[in-house]
Amino acid sequence: RICAFLAAAHDIGKANRFFQAKSYSQHARLCKLGANLPRFGLDDNPRHGQATGAHLKPWLIERWNWTVPFAEYVALAVGGHHGSFFSDTKRTALGVDGEPWRSIGIALLDALATVLLDAE
Repeated sequence: RICAFLAAAHDIGKANRFFQAKSYSQHARLCKLGANLPRFGLDDNPRHGQATGAHLKPWLIERWNWTVPFAEYVALAVGGHHGSFFSDTKRTALGVDGEPWRSIGIALLDALATVLLDAE
């Protein structure tokens, strides 16, 4: 179940301001709601995989009490699902540490854990 959770969590990093600015309709909708997004069409840089790791690392530490090094290695592996492995999973560099992105990432990981790990 843990492996299924980690595999399913691989795209959680799409909950970041850079990725959400890639789609015109999504960009317009979120800006209308007051989101602080970069200009439309900005390349997915930093990559959503790095943002996945940035969301996942602190979640593993806070929710499952994993050690920092173990959480870092797992977040690095899950975030590197497109073959690009990022040694830096600092949330502030990606803009996922601020709201609403931090809360969105936590809520998505919590919901995923509930569905995949709490099922009997």
